[in-house]
Amino acid sequence: MYHAFAAEHHISEDNWIIARASANDVRLLAAALGIQYRELADHSFNHSAVISLADREGVVRAKNGNLADERGDFVMAIRRQLASRPCTATRETS
Repeated sequence: MYHAFAAEHHISEDNWIIARASANDVRLLAAALGIQYRELADHSFNHSAVISLADREGVVRAKNGNLADERGDFVMAIRRQLASRPCTATRETS
């Protein structure tokens, strides 16, 4: 649906879901994830950097606002989440 956008931003549609939401839904999601943002004069956006790890049900299991993550806490949270989920996908090789 958003092929031109994906191509312009070099986004592989195999790895990403491109979605669109109303302004109100974006505000609700940003608030739920603890992300602050504001629209700039040129209509681009300035926002805080927060990475959230959610499980399959959408429950946020870890958040990281420190992109350096010196102690590796966020990486460990990812590893714990991956280890706790059942393996359901198989990859075929040719």
